[in-house]
Amino acid sequence: MVQSQRVKLVAPREFNPRFEADFALGADYDPDRQRSEARKLQRQLVKEKRGAMRELRRDAVFMSAERDAEKGRVDAERLASERAFCSELQVQEADAKSGGQKGLNPHRKKKNPCKGTSTKIANQEQSAQTASRDRIMRTRRPSAGLGTAAGKAAGISSISSSSGDGSSLLAELSGKSSHVQAMQQDLATRCADIDSWAEAIRSFDSKDMGECSRLVGSIDGQLDSLSDSAGVLRLYGREQWPGTKWEAMLEAVAEQRRMLQAAEEAKRFNPAAAGGSLNSTAGSCEAGLAKLLAVEERWMQPQHGPRISKACSDNGVPFKAEVPLAELKKASMGFAVVMSKASMPEAHRLGLQQQPTAAAAGGKAQRWRAQAPSCQQRQQQLLGDAVLFVHKVHGFARGLSTPAAAAFRQLDAMLLQVEGGSFVADAGAAAAAL
Repeated sequence: MVQSQRVKLVAPREFNPRFEADFALGADYDPDRQRSEARKLQRQLVKEKRGAMRELRRDAVFMSAERDAEKGRVDAERLASERAFCSELQVQEADAKSGGQKGLNPHRKKKNPCKGTSTKIANQEQSAQTASRDRIMRTRRPSAGLGTAAGKAAGISSISSSSGDGSSLLAELSGKSSHVQAMQQDLATRCADIDSWAEAIRSFDSKDMGECSRLVGSIDGQLDSLSDSAGVLRLYGREQWPGTKWEAMLEAVAEQRRMLQAAEEAKRFNPAAAGGSLNSTAGSCEAGLAKLLAVEERWMQPQHGPRISKACSDNGVPFKAEVPLAELKKASMGFAVVMSKASMPEAHRLGLQQQPTAAAAGGKAQRWRAQAPSCQQRQQQLLGDAVLFVHKVHGFARGLSTPAAAAFRQLDAMLLQVEGGSFVADAGAAAAAL
């Protein structure tokens, strides 16, 4: 019997190995050529990205070393100037305290070491002292306000202008940068395109926001093809590029897209996808309404909405925030309807739990009387939350649509019946409310 219950082992399937006659290490033998080409391009992209990052790191290290060296030279010269100035002040203070050893007091005057020597040597020493004092007073001015950014800039600019090495070195490093060279090459090859884009922006005077969106999308997509769009436009010239109108058009299109996307997302809200239960549906409705409120509040901020509206009005951009805001308010009506339709069948279900059946008698009836107040309180809480939510939607949209108003009237009537004790649950009404 034991032998009859033995499980016969099945040998695994075996396949003939695949050999490549001309195998080469690193080659891709995938039969799907499209997938092989995709992997090859991905590897090439990673390689190029690593190479670019490596070059940027090297450039950054070199530029940092040169900046540190230049700063060290500036600090050393400034420190020497300060020390010479302090030394001169200490000499003057010592002269004043000692009674004037430099000739201020004739009674305590020391013998002049140049006296009895050649007049030429004395004149040379005196001229050297005068030149040293003048140099100290000249170098004192740039060092004023060393703790401020203006003082540092003044000191660096004075030294750079006097020596000429720092500015020429930075200019040479900037010219050798691969990033700057790429921007200059883009400007040289795409200058005609940039001229046409600038002319299209200046001549735009349509009243249709759709045309503005299409123009911005077209120009923005072509600007993304540049190595550094902001840097190329800087090299192109602030006077030639209509930057103010372009920024206004960008902000207007982005703001309209943000509002319309929020409205479309609210319109596509599906209660079944939220989980089906009342708690999940209520949470999703609250979150959706909070997102719409956040979009409107962001627009109403003094530094955002009014600034964009003024910029659009000054530059002739046809952006009216009232249109997308109206779509937001219209989309919020769906949350009110969903919340109302989800709350009414739950209220009927709680009401059916309160009604005693014919089989409920004796102790069961006593237990039901003890549970009835809790069900009624849950009904009041449920319907009250739904009514408050509809009120919140009404405050946001400044009104209710026809379906939302009808649902709100049903909710209000049910809440009044529950509070007055005259509410009668009906299974048919619960099914119809669904």
